[in-house]
Amino acid sequence: MDAREIEKCIDEFGTDIYRFCLKLCMDKSEAEDLYQQTFLKALEMEWTLDWGQNPKALVFFIDS
Repeated sequence: MDAREIEKCIDEFGTDIYRFCLKLCMDKSEAEDLYQQTFLKALEMEWTLDWGQNPKALVFFIDS
């Protein structure tokens, strides 16, 4: 993933991903950290999203 793809993911799925992080952590501060770590990990992995598939599932996979 590059910065543009990360931005697009945040725009499209950011709220859902944050809610998922919050459910996992049950703590707002920890959820915010996990949310940021998810997208940092995606950048580090340098995956390319296939927007024809299910990019949201990939981001949730990284998050879990």
